[in-house]
Amino acid sequence: MALERSSGPAPSVVGAPPGARRPRRQRCAQPPVPTCLVQDSQPLKGSRQVKGRCRRVVTRRGPNSPAHRPPSQVAERGSGVSRPIGASVGIGPPSAPGGVDRKIKLQSHGAIASGQRRTTMEPTIRTFRDYASDSIGNLVLGEGFPPDPDIRPGIIAILDVLSAYFEEGKRLYPEVVVTSSIDGLVAFLPGYRIVMVGEGPPEQGTYQKALKTCAPLAQNGWAIALQVSSERLKYGILTAETSPISPALWRLVVGDLAEYGSDPEPRVAMLRSLGQNTVEIRGRRAALQLVFSVRVAAPHDASPRDVVLDQLVRDIGEESRDKVRAFLQRVLEDAFRGGHGCLIGVVDDADDSVRGLRQDFPDAHHLSVPISLGKVLVECETQNTIRSATELRLAAEVVTNMINHDGIAVFTSSGRLIAFNLFVPKPDEVRTMGGARSRAFEQMRSSSRFICCFIRSQDGAMRVWRSQQ
Repeated sequence: MALERSSGPAPSVVGAPPGARRPRRQRCAQPPVPTCLVQDSQPLKGSRQVKGRCRRVVTRRGPNSPAHRPPSQVAERGSGVSRPIGASVGIGPPSAPGGVDRKIKLQSHGAIASGQRRTTMEPTIRTFRDYASDSIGNLVLGEGFPPDPDIRPGIIAILDVLSAYFEEGKRLYPEVVVTSSIDGLVAFLPGYRIVMVGEGPPEQGTYQKALKTCAPLAQNGWAIALQVSSERLKYGILTAETSPISPALWRLVVGDLAEYGSDPEPRVAMLRSLGQNTVEIRGRRAALQLVFSVRVAAPHDASPRDVVLDQLVRDIGEESRDKVRAFLQRVLEDAFRGGHGCLIGVVDDADDSVRGLRQDFPDAHHLSVPISLGKVLVECETQNTIRSATELRLAAEVVTNMINHDGIAVFTSSGRLIAFNLFVPKPDEVRTMGGARSRAFEQMRSSSRFICCFIRSQDGAMRVWRSQQ
């Protein structure tokens, strides 16, 4: 900051030795920013503001002492430590000749050693891909797929998209079957149908194109089929459903109904989304779940979904229990995919339990005629008509919508839906982390009406409680 000397003769000083001159007054040639004279939220003594411009009178203490330090340095108060702050004006400490115990700061507030510049530390970048790549590669090789360098990146790209796949604003949950031979796979699938769509070189772009093309088609029992090899990648859609009571495709391909015997062919793995930010890759020998989150899931002795399914079919006869359980599992999976979390309560299949539920929660929507999916399923299997199949499909759809409705959906231990839109009061003594759904789950556990309580959060996390009585 340039300083100008005042013009005109300097008057003499009364009581001073002969020849002494009055200290010269100096003023700023350019008006500084008003905040330059503020330290610790207080204006400097001796400064004044005239017509929006700050002026500061600086007085020399000696005839040969400088009025200010160089602009590149300013001293900390009473410390003598210099630091560069760009275009700033500093006044030295009292120990410096002619210094004043004040400093003027224009830009910087940090103490940096002289001659150094403040630098930004570059962050270390880590992605979930770094941690999942080795696990996926080991599973693919363990299933016997060829060590092609493009298979693992292609599968990782598909899993990344499946974790939160949207098409024109709609959430989709396509299932993907990866195999070394489609012809060898369908030989083990009864009543299969397949539609081949395209093919291309075995590179990551072809994997992404296959998913983009086939995902809108892979709904209502259809899945994406990929045949991988070192020469070409072929893709299409595949189904094995012959009726509404047909088992899910993943059970036939990599589940409990898969029947490949000792033949190592075909090499097969199935990819699917289990909810928001949660995907699964399952082969004939191993399975891997990937959670795109930093939360720690609480361990369970069994899957929460399996526990609630066991309670939903507890009082169903053994001749149809497995079929009803498999169908209820499909209904629950559809509900999980289409909703934003849900609460399910199970009560004993007894008149006293149903009557007590009505008395304790009169504001809920209690069905005068419960929906029994097990009964409709048995009728469909026995009659084997278009009408019975349609009734089963409509019943499953309305049960799915009631599960995804606000509040709690209540079933009996024989799989009958008896109430939905049920809310439990929140007493003052209930303290839990989470939102209203988590608080309702804790209150359900303390209620004597429920023998099993199940919660699924929007992020896919599931918890279950079961009465030990």
